[in-house]
Amino acid sequence: MQRNQFQKNLRKARQAAGLSGTKMAQLLNIPATTYRGYENSGRQPDFETLLKISDILGVPADTLIRDSSQGKSKNIRKTFSAKLKSAREKKGITQQALAEQIGISASTVGKWETGIIEPDLTDLFFLSHALDVSVDTLLGIDRKSADSILDIVHMLDRLDEHQLQTFRDFLETLVQK
Repeated sequence: MQRNQFQKNLRKARQAAGLSGTKMAQLLNIPATTYRGYENSGRQPDFETLLKISDILGVPADTLIRDSSQGKSKNIRKTFSAKLKSAREKKGITQQALAEQIGISASTVGKWETGIIEPDLTDLFFLSHALDVSVDTLLGIDRKSADSILDIVHMLDRLDEHQLQTFRDFLETLVQK
């Protein structure tokens, strides 16, 4: 991910939501200059603020940090640490192997897993790809139900009219029970 990808994605999502930068700052309860820094000068929010931005704009955190080609910060960091360690172990790789894969030191991965520090958004993006999990998963956000609904919508788009009518009839039967 390019360092300025978050800036571009944030601006695009904010504009799509019809909000001004000043309004975003108000909703986030931060100074307007801080918010402008997110969009213009490469400043990056902490996890708690990233989650608030995600909620306000109604987009997954992945969308905000993806390259286009719930609690207090301590709790979010703790959740992230546990999710990171779990995803790494599930993938069957060591801290050293993960570190080498994303170009950092093993001690940094250890500090992330113990909650001493948190990665910047670029490293968070690389972690999600290296571990084959979403950023939302690493941050402890459960958007499975929304993802499932989107999957269903995409499947319905591929049905012909006869298949769609069969599906409607099936749903009617379920609703009547």
